[in-house]
Amino acid sequence: MARKRWWVGLLGTLALIVIASGCGPPRPWGEEYPGPWQEDPSTEDFRAIVKALSVNDVRGCGEFHYRPSAYHSDEYLVYCTRDGKVWRAYQVWPHTTWVTGSQPPAVGVPPPY
Repeated sequence: MARKRWWVGLLGTLALIVIASGCGPPRPWGEEYPGPWQEDPSTEDFRAIVKALSVNDVRGCGEFHYRPSAYHSDEYLVYCTRDGKVWRAYQVWPHTTWVTGSQPPAVGVPPPY
């Protein structure tokens, strides 16, 4: 019985180490999404982002620009505007069609223009 408890303790400790290794202060958005802004509609990324925004019924994206994450594949910072003046920020994972936002542009990451 003591041997079984030892393994349970070890597994619990390892689980805590794995969970804690992902914790820490968030990176600044400018570091996470270093740029430059992209907007080429002929790319697969562009089409996948359009699909994710559409599936999530995101409105007000008559124009959008995006930056890929420097640390996570298939993650993008997307800025949308309907008038070229007011921008909204979203995080988009196109291949899972997951979208978070809408929020004002991130500190340290100004809109494309």
